[in-house]
Amino acid sequence: MQCIHYFSRSHISYYIYKLNKGDTIVYPAYQSPKQLFMILNGLIYLSKVFNHKQYLSLAILGKNNIIDVGSETHIYHQYYYSLTAIQTTYLISIKDTELKNKINSLLFQHILISYKLTLYKYEQMNKILIHKYSKYRLLQLLLFLFTEFGHITKQTIHMPYIMSKKQISIIIGCNINTVNYILKTYDPYINIKKINKKFIYIQNIRIFIKSYCI
Repeated sequence: MQCIHYFSRSHISYYIYKLNKGDTIVYPAYQSPKQLFMILNGLIYLSKVFNHKQYLSLAILGKNNIIDVGSETHIYHQYYYSLTAIQTTYLISIKDTELKNKINSLLFQHILISYKLTLYKYEQMNKILIHKYSKYRLLQLLLFLFTEFGHITKQTIHMPYIMSKKQISIIIGCNINTVNYILKTYDPYINIKKINKKFIYIQNIRIFIKSYCI
């Protein structure tokens, strides 16, 4: 919430949006003036969607990440951007031009740090999509999610089941049947259990890493 304080002190207008799980914001490829979004809390995945409904996953973004996409160049674009909430998410929106005109040193430092954090998330998605085969993309995605949101207890890593199989299939570029098949091949090391809420577990971490990551 620190950025709200900075915006208020700098007299920068802003809007706050609440996205429930599964809600999507469609962002055009061309927009003038551009809008920037900062994530106050929550988790979203950002995709580029082409006219023939093919998705290109760009990043999984969370708190303090910045969404700065689109162009102010008025040319014909065959795609748009999709911001989909993985969980309840709060976004703050500001106009790019107003930020440039009213930014101060403290706000600049805050935004610079946010850009660096966001760049790291783009790099992580590149590491996922660089793999040719879906099974390795899914494995890399799961390892990223466990690193970001998992908890280690002895030989087990567990995390909340924050993402549906449909969302996973869109991110790694395959269908749900393929996701189900790949998850079965990871048995007995990765499984999904329902204890009040759904959780994903990696059991026997060392054996799993030796079997699939080396």
